[in-house]
Amino acid sequence: LSGVRYGFDVDTNSYYMQGAGIGMNLKQTIMGISERYGINIDERAFMLELVKAATADERKDENELRQMATMLDSITRAAEAQRMRAKHEAAGIAYLQERVDKDGYIKTESGMAYKIIEAGEGANFTDADSIQVTYTGKHIDGEVFDSGTQAFKTSGVVPGFAEALKLLKPGGKIVAVLPAQLAYGENGQRNRMTGAWGIEPFETLVFEIEAAK
Repeated sequence: LSGVRYGFDVDTNSYYMQGAGIGMNLKQTIMGISERYGINIDERAFMLELVKAATADERKDENELRQMATMLDSITRAAEAQRMRAKHEAAGIAYLQERVDKDGYIKTESGMAYKIIEAGEGANFTDADSIQVTYTGKHIDGEVFDSGTQAFKTSGVVPGFAEALKLLKPGGKIVAVLPAQLAYGENGQRNRMTGAWGIEPFETLVFEIEAAK
């Protein structure tokens, strides 16, 4: 308690308060790494190394520090990828197979599963076509992540979406289940403004696509 009282008594710009602020930020960073990447950091060992670095007579070589930062980044990215794979891969496979077994979806050689809701008329679309569609993209839990009306060419979309487009005719409608390798794969898709995941790595996605007549 004496330390707390002292903290409130001293000027807020003092070294004490600055140190406390840095300590709290470090604590939040450690907790964030643990929650996001599943990496358990030994806080005692971390603090000992921090004090050692802060009290060292000489600074570490900047190249060595950059190499350490790059290594840490690689470790955290690998840990996150492993966590995402464990979260989504099995669930996606099960969901796709359930659509095939229970709902009569057709599974293609690529691994996509689809069901034609409206046959449409005329010839199937090809890679040469610009195809006007109304679409809705969903996670397998039913949450919508994207929707709209837009013209697409098959060269400008993920492989599974392109495959689904070529199964359509004018006026046709399809529901397609895209395994991760035909969607956004191990990279996923982040919100450009916030950096938050819109589509997480290894996610299986569902698209409802209706072509204009």
